[in-house]
Amino acid sequence: MKKVNKVISFLLAFIMLFTSTSVYASTKTRSRYTGITYTHNSKFKNKELVYGMDVSQHNGKINFKKAKRDGIEFVFIRVGYTGYTKSSFSLNLDKKYKTYIKDATKAGLKVGVYWYSQALNVDEALQEANMLLNVIGNYNITLPVVYDYEFAGVGEDGRLDSANLSKAQMTANSLAFLNRVSQMGYTPCLYANYSFLKNRVDASQISSIAKIWLAHYNTSTDYPGDYEYWQYTSDGRVNGISGRVDMNIWYQRAQLGVPTAPVTPNVTQPTAKKVTGVKLKAKTNTTLTFSWTSQTYAEYYNIYKYDSKKDKYVKVGTTAGNVNTFKV
Repeated sequence: MKKVNKVISFLLAFIMLFTSTSVYASTKTRSRYTGITYTHNSKFKNKELVYGMDVSQHNGKINFKKAKRDGIEFVFIRVGYTGYTKSSFSLNLDKKYKTYIKDATKAGLKVGVYWYSQALNVDEALQEANMLLNVIGNYNITLPVVYDYEFAGVGEDGRLDSANLSKAQMTANSLAFLNRVSQMGYTPCLYANYSFLKNRVDASQISSIAKIWLAHYNTSTDYPGDYEYWQYTSDGRVNGISGRVDMNIWYQRAQLGVPTAPVTPNVTQPTAKKVTGVKLKAKTNTTLTFSWTSQTYAEYYNIYKYDSKKDKYVKVGTTAGNVNTFKV
């Protein structure tokens, strides 16, 4: 039986090796999704080239099984976004993220997620991160959790567009989100376009703690910094999707034919203690802000409320680090 098992294992490995849709990155490759030839940086010559896409509710109904058969190996799914007008700071969930994650996982795709940010300060960036992290806990996220930081392109009406933030502030916002993601055991990644990475944030500082996903719509890119993903067009055509879709290349670090382990959370479970000194600090017509006695060495606090209909306590959020206030 052991001999038979060894033979079967060899055959499975052989089949996996020769049915992979990925190839080593050469100087030039032609994308089946655009019909255009792209030139890759020579630093990726020993990397595996993997094709993927990123989607949001704007892509409508998607047949991920058809996309998989068309050579797509991974997908980044928008979980939510921050409102890009100047009216107020608002966190919004993508209407399709649950369906997309479920269907893409079932189809056998590697799945990452992202939040479209318009954060003006560290506190807002942490709220964005916490919102995303609070809703993905029950899903098998096998690729990075991404901070999509970009201008909305609406000029003076735009929240981030019109804020005129300094490079230092935008870097701080990015690091706050990415460090929070890392703290919760996920692999952090920053998505930004060529100009944003060169002029708006300190990309070298960010790449020291997170992966970089470069957006540069061109047949080649001379971006000098580190990056592992390249979004090369928004004009791709993939079976299973009506209309155009963003296309990406992942310069994977694994060798051809060797499956990569999922990027799953590896979080040491903390010892939970009930806090003391809880009191109502402030209130408005729509919010309540609570405070409590700070606990030395606490990494964060989980906040619960009692649901009388369910007769149990329900989690409503997590603080961004050891801070002893929370707004509900």
